[in-house]
Amino acid sequence: MPKNFGKNEERTLEYLEKFNREKVLKLLVNKNSPVIFDVGSHKGKLANFFLNIYKDARVYCFEPNKK
Repeated sequence: MPKNFGKNEERTLEYLEKFNREKVLKLLVNKNSPVIFDVGSHKGKLANFFLNIYKDARVYCFEPNKK
């Protein structure tokens, strides 16, 4: 019988304990200085996230929308 997870919030918290962006990225990218293209970068929030994980990364940001 499947485990009863209860509310969605509880399921989400359990998931986030096992997986998060940083853990998944480190499994997928095995370099300390990857080249990252942030297409649709808006204000650079994701670029900063990547730079916090990969201090020596080269991040290129593109934002085609002028707003």
